[in-house]
Amino acid sequence: MQDGISTARKNVYIAAGTYYEKLEITLPYISLIGLSGKENTIIEWDSIYGKADEGGFIHVTDSTATVAIRDTAVNCIIDGVTISNYFNTIESFVGTELEGNGERGLAMLVQSDMFILQNSSLLGWQDTLELFTGRQLIKNSYISGCVDFIFGTNNTTLFDNCEIHAVKGKSNATADKVSAYLTAFKGCNRGDTDYINYGAIFNQCNFTADSDFVGKIAVGRCWGAYSAVSIINSTF
Repeated sequence: MQDGISTARKNVYIAAGTYYEKLEITLPYISLIGLSGKENTIIEWDSIYGKADEGGFIHVTDSTATVAIRDTAVNCIIDGVTISNYFNTIESFVGTELEGNGERGLAMLVQSDMFILQNSSLLGWQDTLELFTGRQLIKNSYISGCVDFIFGTNNTTLFDNCEIHAVKGKSNATADKVSAYLTAFKGCNRGDTDYINYGAIFNQCNFTADSDFVGKIAVGRCWGAYSAVSIINSTF
């Protein structure tokens, strides 16, 4: 027990398949383990900013996450799973009422401390992964998107040996303009009282793009003061 909370790890083993689910994890020391690896174990949902769900709730950015790791879910581990927002290519928007309406759809929202994602994939287009206060480790994983697709506030996150992949932007993209923003971190969220030293650290990562990508790629843009992103020992 730690502060009245059981520290016993609870493993959930997921058989191969594509699961159309929207998950919210609130218990501590949960592990989700794909038995057949990320290529064969997929969780996907289609919530998107501005679109109403079956109950009539119109989604904001944070509510679109296919998987949400809440602040009470400390020490959560996800291993060998692909987590996808259905809207993870520009083609998924073309010709729909959603095109040009922000196009924000999270694959994952992380609000907990001591979170680990490993041997997994996160698929989105805009706002794929959102990170909040706490420490997170993301290793041996693949993350794709186009606009601000790794972002958040107050987080200290190590991305180790990951592939960060920019997917194709909009059809009107031109070679001389930025078509993708890989990161967009806010830094402090409450003045400067929650300052963090390191923020997002990318170590031994490989930054790639679609073969038909058009335009320039910005490694990051500041969403607010004290935004902190470091890229070391990596390949573009």
